[in-house]
Amino acid sequence: MTHLRRTGLFFIGDDETDEDVFGLTEGLIMGVRVGHQVGSRARYYLKHQSEIEEVIRFLVRRLDHTPESYTRSW
Repeated sequence: MTHLRRTGLFFIGDDETDEDVFGLTEGLIMGVRVGHQVGSRARYYLKHQSEIEEVIRFLVRRLDHTPESYTRSW
C-alpha cells in the first residue's frame, strides 16, 4: 500500500499465512477468506475459489458506475 500510495486494501486469501493480512488494524478495507475456517480474522467468506471471478466482476461493475469513471464533456 505504501509503494502504490494507497490507503486501503481489498484482500482475498485462502491460506493460514493470509491471516496476518486479515488481522491488520489499519488499511484493510475488506478481507475475504476462501473457505470458512473457525478462528479466521477475515470478516467475509467465499465458499469456493470459483466465486472469486464473480467477486472481481462485481467490483469492476461497481467501479465502472462511480462518478470518477465517467468522462466529462465540459
